[in-house]
Amino acid sequence: HYLGRPYFQKELVAMQKREIIVSAVISGILVTLVMFFIFRRPWGIAVSLFSIALGMLLFMGFLSISGRELNAMAALYPVLMIIVGTSDVIHIMSKYVDELRKGYRKEKAIVTTIKEIGLATLLTSLTTAIGFASLLTSRIGPIRDFGINAAIGVIIAYVTVLFFTTAVISWFRADQIIKLGRGQAFWERSMEWSYRFTRSYPLRIALGGLAVLLLSLWGISRITTNYRIENNLPMGEKITEDFLFFEKNLAGFRPMEFAVYAKDGYKANDYEVIREIAKVEDYLHQIPAVQAVASITAVYKSINQMMRNNNPGAYALPESKEQFGRYRRMAEQVPELAVDVLLSKDEKKARITSRIRDVGADNIQDMGDRIDRWIATNTDTSVVEFKRTGTGLIIDKNSEYVRRNLIQGLGMAILIVSLLMALLFRNWKMLFISLVPNVFPLLLAGALLGFLGIELEAGVSIVFAVIFGIAVDDTIHFLSKFKLARNKGLSIEESLHITFLETGKAIVLTTVILFFGFLVMLFSIHPPSVTIGLLISLTLFSALVSDLALIPVLIRWMMKEEEKVEQEEGALEELPATGAETGLSRDGLYL
Repeated sequence: HYLGRPYFQKELVAMQKREIIVSAVISGILVTLVMFFIFRRPWGIAVSLFSIALGMLLFMGFLSISGRELNAMAALYPVLMIIVGTSDVIHIMSKYVDELRKGYRKEKAIVTTIKEIGLATLLTSLTTAIGFASLLTSRIGPIRDFGINAAIGVIIAYVTVLFFTTAVISWFRADQIIKLGRGQAFWERSMEWSYRFTRSYPLRIALGGLAVLLLSLWGISRITTNYRIENNLPMGEKITEDFLFFEKNLAGFRPMEFAVYAKDGYKANDYEVIREIAKVEDYLHQIPAVQAVASITAVYKSINQMMRNNNPGAYALPESKEQFGRYRRMAEQVPELAVDVLLSKDEKKARITSRIRDVGADNIQDMGDRIDRWIATNTDTSVVEFKRTGTGLIIDKNSEYVRRNLIQGLGMAILIVSLLMALLFRNWKMLFISLVPNVFPLLLAGALLGFLGIELEAGVSIVFAVIFGIAVDDTIHFLSKFKLARNKGLSIEESLHITFLETGKAIVLTTVILFFGFLVMLFSIHPPSVTIGLLISLTLFSALVSDLALIPVLIRWMMKEEEKVEQEEGALEELPATGAETGLSRDGLYL
């Protein structure tokens, strides 16, 4: 059995490589099935898959060229790139086919596709990238790296699809890309039912939303950060077996250390200071979870035992300062006595080392606070100062950083996305309507953590940034279509009706892709990755329900029929007013 940071790093790197390959293969199979279901033509499937693969290869090449290191979350990269690329490809290719079916030439169809869907997907890519970039507020290095890498990956996927895919599909006719037909009865019935439900039962929807809100807040109150190292180790791997062996049979892995600072002219190996160190050691020995306590006092205790015929009961400090002085001179005459790891060269600082069982981050934090209070009360602070330090303290601080940075990062992401929404819709009511449905998935994700007993640790904390960045995309598509319909002079009800029929299917299909895409993470041997996949899949499904149920109700309550809709210039006017806005026409897909 092996234990230690170098061994952990070696095994985790090997695990990351396997995870990337496995997740890429499974995601590739999933996307192939989705593309077959949508396009039903060899060339359409081939172009879409090659576009997605090219984006992922460019991203992995970027990671290599820029010298970025892979961490435990690297297995998410292939899944993210494939899912984001798939969504962009579906929108671009379907819009191009729709333009060809209207009778436009290929050149005109490509230009229209880039102007209209290219802009829409740019907005959704930016909001997704902002969600990931919010992780830059974290004080945990691997989380920051994942955030910036994922944000760059989203943009790479968009640029690849925008330029490569549009260039390649211009070689093909519409019927070579997609199987044309009318299989829309199911979708139209479903979207018609959804529209009528929101119109007939707004109070029920509002009460249901309120109930979900209260239930989510209750679940969030149950969240803890008492995570254990064992729960983050790969399932069924040798590294986990080794860790559990040392936890069960030896002192364990997690360190707890104390720095000792001598004060007022004392040295760290003076009798007065050594006696205070011994007090702390004795207290640590009384805590069952603390093992393998060691300090410079062991030298003098061992000499005292040796001078008393190796009597085990004599393993203690000498009773007088004079006797301690003799032992100290004896220790100085032993050239092989290496105490550099426990005593500084200037003898002003010393160190107490120990190992602590993997009893959970919160439990260890509480234990550390109790030790600090005991030291402040029971040691002579005029002689010596004790301070908890070392890598163990950094591990324990992660739980605090996760909570703090999670709120800061999400707040920053919501603020930036709000500014984008304000520029897009130029209406504070639409801004409010666009944000409310995207808060519910975040609350539900927190509630699932609480109800399922999943500890909020560094890896799991990225769930919220991913959810917000992706969930807001469907909201943009829905509200953009609604706004465009209003700009055409349609009433609120007419605008909502056409939005459901022409955009609702695209939102549902995209969510299905995301749902199964992130479920790929269930095949991971890395527990946080499994948790992330499950949480994101479930909460993105809730985001779909939130968009289709809450947005229409909020629109009817907050917007008045007699309100005149301003004709806006800029990006919104560039978006088309037909079902092709979403990249999926009402009769362009064989579904």
